[in-house]
Amino acid sequence: MTVDEIRVDILTGTSTITIAEETPGYYVFKEKLKAVFPNSDMNWEEKVVKPAFAENLTVIYKK
Repeated sequence: MTVDEIRVDILTGTSTITIAEETPGYYVFKEKLKAVFPNSDMNWEEKVVKPAFAENLTVIYKK
């Protein structure tokens, strides 16, 4: 069986933090993301899931 996985990379000046769907707290993180960054792309998840099994990069929030 093959599955897709959504990952969110947080890029800082010196490191990258990756949060995947299987990371504990992922769904809480998604809700907090909307609250903390209200000007972020709220449709990002729709953009990254299609087409399936493709690398669909998108920027959620840019400082």
